[in-house]
Amino acid sequence: MKGRTKTYILLVSVLIIWGVIGFKVLSTLRPEKMVDFKPELTSKFELMDTRIPDSFSIYIPTRDPFLGTVYSKKTAEKSNQNKPKDDFKWVLIQYHGMITKHDDNKKICVLSINEAQQVMRVGQTFKEVKLIRAKPDKVVVRYKGRTKTIIKS
Repeated sequence: MKGRTKTYILLVSVLIIWGVIGFKVLSTLRPEKMVDFKPELTSKFELMDTRIPDSFSIYIPTRDPFLGTVYSKKTAEKSNQNKPKDDFKWVLIQYHGMITKHDDNKKICVLSINEAQQVMRVGQTFKEVKLIRAKPDKVVVRYKGRTKTIIKS
């Protein structure tokens, strides 16, 4: 009888194990519907201002604690407030673009100076406006000794 009891015990344990495996397989194939929980918001969250202003002051010592020397107040230099007013006015200059040849490295720019359109090369002067440098998006011009960068319009 000892052999038969062991067989029955093993048979029951095998059925239990296969039952658990079968249950897990079936539960993954047919999952239950999940219930979404959405809490209802009854009030709006308001952030409270918890900043506390600092209440300290800086003490400036009158003498150096290590050397024993006394500090002196530095006087600020007064700027010359009677500067002459700069009455320099630029002429109206607009940059329209650049024309280049693939063979040459010469750059030809189209500028409008006081509503008059002019085609200029680098180094050329028109109405006291000299073209210094030229790039596809901007040019540098000099007028009466002052330099200005004009961006393409």
